[in-house]
Amino acid sequence: MNLLQKFKRKPFGIGKTYYPVRIAGFGVGGTIQVAFLYLHPEYQNPTSIGFAIFSFAWAHIAYLLYYLTDFNKKTEIVALLLDNFWVGCFVNAMAFNYAPSLLCVAMTCSNNMSVNGFKQFVWGVLLIALGILFAGIFNGFE
Repeated sequence: MNLLQKFKRKPFGIGKTYYPVRIAGFGVGGTIQVAFLYLHPEYQNPTSIGFAIFSFAWAHIAYLLYYLTDFNKKTEIVALLLDNFWVGCFVNAMAFNYAPSLLCVAMTCSNNMSVNGFKQFVWGVLLIALGILFAGIFNGFE
């Protein structure tokens, strides 16, 4: 059985639903980061550039993890929380610029709220803060 046949036989879950959403969201986020770094060369450093590049790959990495765990819902819940962590890193990489930062935060928090309710939302906000702190260690708190 080839990979495409295997893929088609898997059950439909939230991970398959969020895969295109995650591609669009992190694609927009990565594009915003690249544009921000282009317009503000003073914030260009290896960490910020790395986060911008990673934002384009994260959707595919999250889906691969979801696929390898046989479409386990808990894996997708963890991936949604990791979305928030990475968004916190991106917010720091964009030097806390309000418009793009709030857009990224709002997108991920609304996804969390729709999937698992207020509890997931609270964990998401905490992980955004943790992502900001994590990136701040490498990137500074400007």
